[in-house]
Amino acid sequence: MFDCYTGDLWPECREEWIFAERERLRNLYIGALEQFIALLELQRDYVGALHAAQRLLHHNPLREESYRWLMHLYACMGDQVGIERTFQECRTLLARKLKVTPSLPTCDLYERLTQVAPVGHSLATLPLIERRHEWAHLQSAWAEVLQGKPHCIWLTGDAGIGKTRLLTEFRSSVERHGMATIAIRCHPFTRTIAYAPLLEWLRTPALRRRIMSLVPVWRNELVRLLPELQTEELALSLPLPPFENRVENRQHLYEALTHLCLAPAAPLLLVIDDLQWCDQATIDWLHYLLHNTPTAKLLLVGTLAALELRPHYPLTTWWPRLQQGRLLSEIRLAPLTQAGVAALGRALAGEPLAETMSGALYQVTAGNPLYVVEAMRTAMLPQPDDIAGALLQSPIVQATFQVYFAPLSAQAHDLLGLAATIGHNFTLDLLASATLLNRETLLLALDELLQRTIVRDHGARAYTFCHPLLQKAAYALLTSAKRRLWQERLTRKRSLQAQMRGQ
Repeated sequence: MFDCYTGDLWPECREEWIFAERERLRNLYIGALEQFIALLELQRDYVGALHAAQRLLHHNPLREESYRWLMHLYACMGDQVGIERTFQECRTLLARKLKVTPSLPTCDLYERLTQVAPVGHSLATLPLIERRHEWAHLQSAWAEVLQGKPHCIWLTGDAGIGKTRLLTEFRSSVERHGMATIAIRCHPFTRTIAYAPLLEWLRTPALRRRIMSLVPVWRNELVRLLPELQTEELALSLPLPPFENRVENRQHLYEALTHLCLAPAAPLLLVIDDLQWCDQATIDWLHYLLHNTPTAKLLLVGTLAALELRPHYPLTTWWPRLQQGRLLSEIRLAPLTQAGVAALGRALAGEPLAETMSGALYQVTAGNPLYVVEAMRTAMLPQPDDIAGALLQSPIVQATFQVYFAPLSAQAHDLLGLAATIGHNFTLDLLASATLLNRETLLLALDELLQRTIVRDHGARAYTFCHPLLQKAAYALLTSAKRRLWQERLTRKRSLQAQMRGQ
């Protein structure tokens, strides 16, 4: 397709009228090539994308964006030699032709790509399947941000649905174009520690040069917050007392952090993984950042596991405030379709799966990408029970189920075991007739299961498990004595029901 363009229109012509048309066709060609590279990269056809990027570079060897494309693609393929060679070619050619060095975005990308371990053929090289709508939403938001409209996006969905994966892909896409990104991660054990994710970010070596570029007044505030930053290079101009979390001190700190992020006036992507565990102090600064820089080119994208969010967590009060200010949108990731599961299985196996295998995978996993990946790592037989049994033994899948089950009360645990013994679908009447709980306790325990999205309504007085593996995992947790108890009580109840129907 791109062979149709062999070079500039009628290069021998020097008439003034042809210049505009020649430039228009050249820009159309470059734009089409860039879109083609992005499409191939999204499909994880890195070899094809690399060839297209090399064609783009051949067309204009002095265009730094093309070198950044190539370095990013080599990084996706785990080719550190390719990254090094491309950067050296860029530096040599710019020095010889233009007497300049590579720009800061190109140097920053090179440093980032050479400081991390190569991706190789890890899960990150798999296709991003059935996420085109979500990807378009992120790209549209980024385009708005480039116009000076700061915004927040929460990526939500079930555990293992691919929130972190999509966020990583988007960050990589932004970095590929030489734009700045900041990545921080929140942890449950630091939820009550003020500025915990920011402190982790300030400790990264890549940030040292940016801190050094700040004027002393802002640099001093950061050193007060994190004294270990004080070195010979980052010496304080005057001795200052340690940081105290007072209102007047917070104002200076917020300003310092804002200058650290936005001082270059360049677009910034701030990504936060596991946002539900963010501490109050960090959220206060983020709120300040968004509301006091109304024209900043800032996009904040966070992954959010709503299942782990509690009413007393700081995020629960910040969320509606962002919505009121029209600063927040939510992207909820849905499970893969049966065709998507087949495509992911094909990418993992390196060849198309048998129809029985892909059908069994979809039946057991219900389109959850994490479960598909874990199932494909095991030696499977094309039977749903075999796949489910293998998944229940996976430590990663077991840890995922603990997110659902661990916070439940003792009464909800008992009711969960009884429901799992009944099967994937169950009725309130059958639960009430077999449980050891009184009516009020039963309904409160059932409400817990509904709130935790373990079960959902399936009719007027009927319910179903939200995922088939949740029912199997809950049943597997029962002791032999509890299984016998629930089975005996259910057998007696069903026997009585059969007798009543017979009369």
